[in-house]
Amino acid sequence: MKTVLVSVISDQTIPNVLVIKDLQDSYDDLLFISTEYVEKKGLDRWVELGCGIKENSVVRIKVVEDDLNDIRNKLKSLDLENTQYVVNMSGGTKVMTIGVYEFFSTKNNRIIYVPIGKNVISEVYPYYSIVQIPIKYRLNLMEYLLSYGLYYQSDESLTYTEEYTLKFFEQFKKKNFYFFGEKKIMDSHSHVEKKDKVYYSGKWFEEFVYIKLKRELDVEESAIALGVKLFRDTADLQHDNEYDVVFVYENELYVIECKASMGSKDTLKDNLDSFMYKLAAITRDFGLRVHSSIHTLTNIEKNAGNKLSGIQKKSKILGIRNVLDAEFFKKNDTILNSLVKKG
Repeated sequence: MKTVLVSVISDQTIPNVLVIKDLQDSYDDLLFISTEYVEKKGLDRWVELGCGIKENSVVRIKVVEDDLNDIRNKLKSLDLENTQYVVNMSGGTKVMTIGVYEFFSTKNNRIIYVPIGKNVISEVYPYYSIVQIPIKYRLNLMEYLLSYGLYYQSDESLTYTEEYTLKFFEQFKKKNFYFFGEKKIMDSHSHVEKKDKVYYSGKWFEEFVYIKLKRELDVEESAIALGVKLFRDTADLQHDNEYDVVFVYENELYVIECKASMGSKDTLKDNLDSFMYKLAAITRDFGLRVHSSIHTLTNIEKNAGNKLSGIQKKSKILGIRNVLDAEFFKKNDTILNSLVKKG
């Protein structure tokens, strides 16, 4: 008896990709249950891309998402006698959930789902289990973004060695992040080498955050990238947006914007607003579930004054996870624990 893994496709593609990758040695074939909306948007193709399998190679059954009779009739074509189905019901509408469960809850089949934001598989049929099976597979950055139909380019190399940038940070920290006391930063536009102009103008801080996180994550370089440019269409050379540091940790996406200096008290709020709206756009424009943060070596509380409460309120509304400023970097040697989702 062959085993077929069934994926109910919807906007959140990651649970489908995770189950396909994690259970890849335990099934013989794949089947997608899709809708007109899914296929028009390309969600089914994104799942294939994220899994690294040939586009349009998986058999689809297209149903009308809010028509129970249509769902029942479409599923009748499947062979329940000679096939075991493992059905991932993480996606789909409520009506699809009813129809799919009704059809597949029989004989040797299993029905499972992935709770949002968790790396576990829960079984709902034949036995509802309070024991959740851990998902061992961890997506890299390319797999995660392809699962949302996105492509990316990133910086291939650092300006200087990791050791140099880490040492520069520590020296600047000893100066209490006083920008007027660091000649290389204040004279950044006077450097002869173009790379030095860019580096000391603020690139160094982006590279510092990247280096620290890469070491703290202890993952392959394929899980983290610097200077990430996102594309929806590879034929379009104009990237849609660029983000300083992007990484995948425990199958969740994190995006960080780094700005060593946020400017004076007069410009701080406007600069922060610009960064917050940019980070909020990654959800609005690309539909990504993301943990976003802003890193700076400016003292936000001190410089914001009576504007601080407004900044904090806007940050919460726009879904910015946190803002790490000069006080944080003075007191902490690690970054990751302040970024990752707890629990």
